[in-house]
Amino acid sequence: MKRRSFLRYLLQTVVVLLALTLVIGLFVIPGQAAAKDPIKMVIAHHYPSSLTDNEVQPALYRFKDLVEKGTKGGIKVEIYPNCILGTQVQYT
Repeated sequence: MKRRSFLRYLLQTVVVLLALTLVIGLFVIPGQAAAKDPIKMVIAHHYPSSLTDNEVQPALYRFKDLVEKGTKGGIKVEIYPNCILGTQVQYT
């Protein structure tokens, strides 16, 4: 009889611990993740910065908008045209 009550107590303890783990996982951890600084993505290219001279710069601005909206600000995209960060060999 004591063995059954001990097993029942053990089962209840495990269920309570699992429920507590679930609550912590669903509410506490995502709040901490959201409080972190956003990830910074740097994109550099050698094309001009003008939006009319090439198709790369407008496409990158569209990409930037999609990424920042899709991640709700979790990823910030920085675009550097005209080899601002150096030659293609230097910034890759």
